[in-house]
Amino acid sequence: WKPPPPGSGIGWRVEFRSMEAQLSDFENAAFSVMTVLISRVLLAFRLNLYVPLSKVDDNMATAHKRRSAVEGKFWFRKHMARPEPDTLPEGESEDDNELMSIYEILTGKGTHYAGLLPMVFAYLDQIGCDRQTRGKIRQYANLLEKRAKGELQTAASWQRNFVLNHPAYKQDSVVNQEIAHDLMQACADIGEGRRHEETLLGDYHIEELTTGGAYEVPLESGPIDIEKRDMLIQKYARRSIENKKEGGSVSDGWKTPATRSAYDLHEIQKQQEARRGSNGGDANIGHKKAGPDGASGG
Repeated sequence: WKPPPPGSGIGWRVEFRSMEAQLSDFENAAFSVMTVLISRVLLAFRLNLYVPLSKVDDNMATAHKRRSAVEGKFWFRKHMARPEPDTLPEGESEDDNELMSIYEILTGKGTHYAGLLPMVFAYLDQIGCDRQTRGKIRQYANLLEKRAKGELQTAASWQRNFVLNHPAYKQDSVVNQEIAHDLMQACADIGEGRRHEETLLGDYHIEELTTGGAYEVPLESGPIDIEKRDMLIQKYARRSIENKKEGGSVSDGWKTPATRSAYDLHEIQKQQEARRGSNGGDANIGHKKAGPDGASGG
């Protein structure tokens, strides 16, 4: 909780607790983006998710238990918006809370609670979100939903199972240096796209990260050699033509460096030298060499 600054009209504010870092940028983006979207949903639709602080304490205790993301039950508000008075069952109020699983909190429970994810997509429809952005958000939402349902493992469950199934683990709760090293290497490989874990990420594949040329590459502003410049122009012009022939976008062609021989610098250089040799040979035809005194040879 953050109290309002003195003398301002700002009310009490609630901070989202920072989450532990996931193994990949995709997972971190999923949690970060969905957190922001849920905050926009609360503001745009004026939803009320207040829960008594004693219930929050209970939820924190539940969250510390193993597999609580799938098997735990958390206190959550039954009605996000004020229901019509005649729609409430007898003895129930709009401020009631009930125990729900994370999956129910995200996807909904019964007809009285719509769920956070459906409300996110309702918000996207409301603001006219474009198809491409909506597709990426659908990937993020799908990750959260499948983990809450137990179809995908959380990072904690995956790491726990990695240790339990490691050949060097002796079922004695001791994580030795070999296990720790292999675990850290596996985590790095997942985050950098060298290892795909379907139980963790489903069918989403992380593009492999490369470090080649990632450091100490200054943005040079000095003039480039004219001959090299001309070859580069030809190289990327050919690349652009090739992309168009394949029916793709020219901009999509810049995802990876051009390496095909059709527009290889060495290939272009050979062609230029061949043309120069051909032109030089043609120029000597029909001409006699001049002698030392400037007279034509015999």
